[in-house]
Amino acid sequence: DSCPSGTGDTVYLGLFANNTGTIKNLNVVGAISSSITNKKTYAAGLVAVNNGSVLDCSSNVEIKIDGKMISNVGGIAGQNGGIIERSYNVGDIENYVNEANSYTGGISGHGVNGTIKNCYNVGSVYARDRYPYASYSTKHYCYCGGIEGYSESNSNIESSYNIGAVTAVPGATGSEAYNSAISMLKNSQVQNCYYISGIG
Repeated sequence: DSCPSGTGDTVYLGLFANNTGTIKNLNVVGAISSSITNKKTYAAGLVAVNNGSVLDCSSNVEIKIDGKMISNVGGIAGQNGGIIERSYNVGDIENYVNEANSYTGGISGHGVNGTIKNCYNVGSVYARDRYPYASYSTKHYCYCGGIEGYSESNSNIESSYNIGAVTAVPGATGSEAYNSAISMLKNSQVQNCYYISGIG
């Protein structure tokens, strides 16, 4: 189990809140469940926010997040701005958000100038926008990927694969949901990646 850390309007869930160094040869097993509704959330089995290196690690952590604010959830890292290499996730992930964008991935939820290389995901990845009201002025986006939910700012995914089912469910009119076997991309790239299971 993981206890939340963080101050103000942000909460970090995982074995580590932030990484700017190197995490190596670490295998984590457990569960994370949170219903914190009024805070931005970063959650993962290993490290909530990675800006360093994660090498030769694995996560078998069942994750379920249910909240209102922006949520970044992944098997290894909630958000990745560093390097994740030769690592894998086998835990199932569920991410429910009510009033904001969500980013959910088997390895990383949200990539911002990060690299994922030689990694794989086996766990199912499920994200849902629970916003119940039709709204065109406040559009919500639900991104869900087998390796990374959303990759931007020159993020790179190389030589990785996904086996787990990927499902993204939109909320009311005005919200959009996108699922991808590997990742949704913006100014980023995927190379030599593949998936075996279909997208849910």
